[in-house]
Amino acid sequence: LITSLAAHYGFELDTPFEELPTEIRNVILHGFEDWDAIDGAMLRYMLLGPLHWLGVTDLGMLSEHDAAAFFRLTPAVSLFFDSETALTIKESSASASIWADARLRVPRRAVRSLRYQIARFTKWESIDEDNYHYRITPTTLDVAKDQGLEYSHILSILESAVEKDMPPTLIEALERWSERGSEAWIERNLILQVHDTQTLEFLQNNRSTARYLQETLGPTVILIREQDWMHLCTAAARLGLLIEPPADN
Repeated sequence: LITSLAAHYGFELDTPFEELPTEIRNVILHGFEDWDAIDGAMLRYMLLGPLHWLGVTDLGMLSEHDAAAFFRLTPAVSLFFDSETALTIKESSASASIWADARLRVPRRAVRSLRYQIARFTKWESIDEDNYHYRITPTTLDVAKDQGLEYSHILSILESAVEKDMPPTLIEALERWSERGSEAWIERNLILQVHDTQTLEFLQNNRSTARYLQETLGPTVILIREQDWMHLCTAAARLGLLIEPPADN
């Protein structure tokens, strides 16, 4: 009810009552003129919110990007009147989709056991209105292996989850991982460029700055870890050398 009042009169739920405008406080305490509108707002909230979350209402829209404009009651509504009602929910037969680049798409209406099995050896990337999106990576495969999930198990899960044949190159990639483990990885680093070789040698010869330097790429270029740039700037400044921070910082 309070949520409906706030939506109708345009105030935040966490606003203290004494800070509300006088006319709104008076309406809340004494007004009846707008109660029909308040009841309507509350009904809309219940139909589009809690009842929909509980599976009691299905929602419809005029177009893909519009707000819900229609609703219909589902068989689950009978439970509100008789808790002993036998309710049969048809299990979805929606299947997953998989691509050669190791991405997977699992419909939100797919059975939970399917999502659970796929989540055991993939990295969750995003979710949209219709699907969960996952990616197979060496790290997720290693974690799954530590939990007792072998290559044969993973391949069996994938083959049963998708309608179409598995991409041959993905099968080859999984076989290669099972034989060799993680072979390649990407790290996020920054490049430190200096004016001359003497400056780079100065940083490399001082223990306080050398600890943050990584692989040398050239006479005046060296890698540093992304998380170390601020420490390097601080240490260099204490030695009398100012380093320009990354452009987006």
